[in-house]
Amino acid sequence: MAELSTAVFNNLNVKVMVLNNDAISQVKSEQRELGNPEYGCALGHIDYAAFAEAAGARGFRAVNIVDLRNATRAWLSAPGSALLDVQVDAEEVAKKPEELTG
Repeated sequence: MAELSTAVFNNLNVKVMVLNNDAISQVKSEQRELGNPEYGCALGHIDYAAFAEAAGARGFRAVNIVDLRNATRAWLSAPGSALLDVQVDAEEVAKKPEELTG
């Protein structure tokens, strides 16, 4: 958030994408992997697009796959600093690099 406000202050053409799952996903994955119950991972919803607007950047949001194409086009074509807040599934299990294929 501080970096975005710095980009706005310096009139930089910076584009930021936030994959927003309303959770501390890395910790959640580690807890799952260890067989522990989830604890302290929920963040509540943070509206990063609204934060971007408050900081002086353009804020865009995609809440589903249908919105993503148009939101991405608008975000990339916006002049100056802009942020795209993409809502993703917090229950999606992250893959380890060695599990990724082609």
